Amino acid sequence: MSFFSELKRRHVIRVSGVYAIVGWLLLQVAGSLESAMALPDWFDGFVLAALLIGFPLAAILAWAFELTPEGVKRTAEVDPEESTTARTGVLDKLLIVALLLFTAVIVVPRFLPDNGEPTTSSEGSIATSMPGEGEVSASADPSIAVLAFDDMSPEGTEEYFADGVAEEILNLLAKTEGLKVAARTSSFAFKGSSDSIGEIGRKLQVAHVLEGSVRRAGDTIRVTAQLIDSNSGYHLWSETYDRKLENIFSIQDEIAANIQAALKSTILGDEFQPAAIQRHRSHNIDAYNAYLMGKELLARRTPEDVRGAIEQFERAITVEPEFALSYAWAARAWMLLEDPAVENLNKATADVEVLPLLDAANALAPDNAEVLAITGLHQRMRFRFEQALQSLNRAIALNPNFAEAFVWRAGSYERKGDYQAMLADRERAYRLDPVSIETARSLVWAYGNYQRYDDAEAIVATMEALHPGHRPVLGMRLSLLYVQGRIGDYASVVENALNRFEGDEELEESREFALVQLGLPERVAESKYPGVQRAVAIAEGDAAREREVLDTVASTDWEMHWQYRHGTLDGLAAAVEKYIAGLEQEGRPWAESCDTTHALFFREVGKTESFDSIMKQCRQEYEPGIAAGYLCDCRWLNLVQYTVLTGDFDSAIERLEEWLDKGFSNNLLESNEVLSLLSEYPDYEKLMKKNQENVARQREIYLTQS
Repeated sequence: MSFFSELKRRHVIRVSGVYAIVGWLLLQVAGSLESAMALPDWFDGFVLAALLIGFPLAAILAWAFELTPEGVKRTAEVDPEESTTARTGVLDKLLIVALLLFTAVIVVPRFLPDNGEPTTSSEGSIATSMPGEGEVSASADPSIAVLAFDDMSPEGTEEYFADGVAEEILNLLAKTEGLKVAARTSSFAFKGSSDSIGEIGRKLQVAHVLEGSVRRAGDTIRVTAQLIDSNSGYHLWSETYDRKLENIFSIQDEIAANIQAALKSTILGDEFQPAAIQRHRSHNIDAYNAYLMGKELLARRTPEDVRGAIEQFERAITVEPEFALSYAWAARAWMLLEDPAVENLNKATADVEVLPLLDAANALAPDNAEVLAITGLHQRMRFRFEQALQSLNRAIALNPNFAEAFVWRAGSYERKGDYQAMLADRERAYRLDPVSIETARSLVWAYGNYQRYDDAEAIVATMEALHPGHRPVLGMRLSLLYVQGRIGDYASVVENALNRFEGDEELEESREFALVQLGLPERVAESKYPGVQRAVAIAEGDAAREREVLDTVASTDWEMHWQYRHGTLDGLAAAVEKYIAGLEQEGRPWAESCDTTHALFFREVGKTESFDSIMKQCRQEYEPGIAAGYLCDCRWLNLVQYTVLTGDFDSAIERLEEWLDKGFSNNLLESNEVLSLLSEYPDYEKLMKKNQENVARQREIYLTQS
């Protein structure tokens, strides 16, 4: 009898096969228990060692003993004719088949090359399909998402702390050259999600996912972290850290360093150099707690929460005056209060707080990416675009995964007329943060200006799927309809949205403005909004009613318009002087903005230098925009007005006709002060009639849907 036949007769092959399958199942259970129960990192290693030690023992026992109907006997005492081998041969064959299938399905794929293709496109264009289509190749795309860590504390009240630990690890990894790191907004969007690691990886277009948990009790902390291949689901690395709470910062550094080492051995290669850890973080746990609470509140964007965030940042500064990021993010909070949707704080009032905070942050950490980026944002908001670019360039060089910095820099590029650089930054930001509404909204606006409406539509649809019923996503949908001139659809969508967002004054006012644009001013004649009241009066040609509205609202802009159309030259001159004084008080470079209607007013009252300055700015904006194809149809009318003011009436008429031929319209077009300069032109009346036909077409679309 051959040795193999003897192994078969003594059931060694059968026992070995069953042992392998059961052992593999036990290892999967051990890995899951270690994660779910925050067991020590050596637990699954211990189980593997026990299984390996047990294998030869199982084989020896199978060789030496046999289970018979009379019980367990030594194999040597069992007559070959009485052995159960003959009766269980079919089972052996089935077991061999099962082992082959197991090897083909489970083992072999681990050694095959990954041919998955990422759906994100090469630099300069971007995939606008729904996230989640296709896998990301680990070798072709070194990328990772750091998910929000679970709060495993007994009271369950340390979520902000767990988020802070994960965010700090994310920030450390983000500084790794050659590694794409999904932004916090996108990664943390899956907090509490039932999506699998594979689904999250596909939606974020990353090859690796880091998940973990934080258990804080008294002055001790346990942090568990696991690095997972998002395509296969296999754990590449895991560790559990039990430390005193005062050592939390070294734990974060250690986790980030271990992940970098794990990625180096798998995808980044031997030439990879880990990012240097910047030492501009807190070294005081109380200050760090306050800072994390501030970041958590700031993300909510309500006036109360932003004010609460400022209080937390100030507390962190008091506890640890050398903590630079508390100063920087306190400044960001004050800047956010300037947003009309938050508090509409005056810029000068905000700067009383912002400037000292930014000075302190830059003095403490002049080479910190977050400090530089927030400084650059402030410079951009104060119209110092060249300085903003310098600051944001340095920030991105330090942290090439800082999605918000790319969005902020794109705004400066757009202002300079560098539209290709602007688009590249917005696409890069969207790749880094594909779940973020801010990055998506920024890119949708850019695609709209390039008339890439299908690409913009794909992103809006993606956001609607990711954030169903979310108010800011509705704003994106409305913006896209508006830039396409689809006012009828716009009004219908707003009306439907008001069923969900009842009492939303911004939506109510938008709906009423749209009805005026559709030639239905009588439907909103009793509007409570001054802007709508004024639009109704203009649409109906009621100068007296327009004056009544103006007397209730202190708007020097509206005053200039009324004085030009119905008032006197002296009245217009006084309104212009008052308007300029107000802008200068706010520090706004009014002569460097392209506002063709204001340029007309300035020329009318003899401010030739101001007129020339505005026209120069318009020329610098429109000519590169036309050359680059970056001028949305919604802004084409502004180009027509600029052309009128250059005196090239023939080209102005051609451009106005081109705009109308695309189906665009404006029910207030005949009251446009700049276009009225064309009123003696032969084709003017024909074009005004064409405009009203387009208005009627949009009105019919609205009435059909309402």
